[in-house]
Amino acid sequence: MVLAGTRPPLQLCMATSSRAEALSWYRGLQPMGVEGICAKGWNTRYRPTARAGAGAWQKIRHVETVDAQVLAVTGTPLRPQSLVLRLPDGAAVVTSPRLAPVQAQQVADALTGHLAPEADGTGTTWTVTGPVRLAEVVIGTGRHGTVRFVRLRPEE
Repeated sequence: MVLAGTRPPLQLCMATSSRAEALSWYRGLQPMGVEGICAKGWNTRYRPTARAGAGAWQKIRHVETVDAQVLAVTGTPLRPQSLVLRLPDGAAVVTSPRLAPVQAQQVADALTGHLAPEADGTGTTWTVTGPVRLAEVVIGTGRHGTVRFVRLRPEE
């Protein structure tokens, strides 16, 4: 084998052309702490700066969502930029990245008439004053530990 005895920074890794085997790894390695798998075309070179699209490697991560209470929004009531949430563990966090236009519209529509400006007077954070609203979020995928907004839960 050409790379026998390879040491860091080089590292051997599993590879397969079998979708069934890749799915087996994806499911079977999660309990051992493996966050997911990578997929790429056979003739695709690794480019560390490549973004999703033609020629890019794709990370397929395990994703679990949780519900968090919406405490406030940043931006304006008509164009929210992010949500201030209370997570199930009690921590208050701000979602990242900025809400997509369709998400911002969903939040603005759902919270119309239920927002009051924060006492700081800047007009950049608006507290939810109406009934408790829950947001479905993804917590801490990848290295950065961000909280990403998925959608608002329907009112109960």
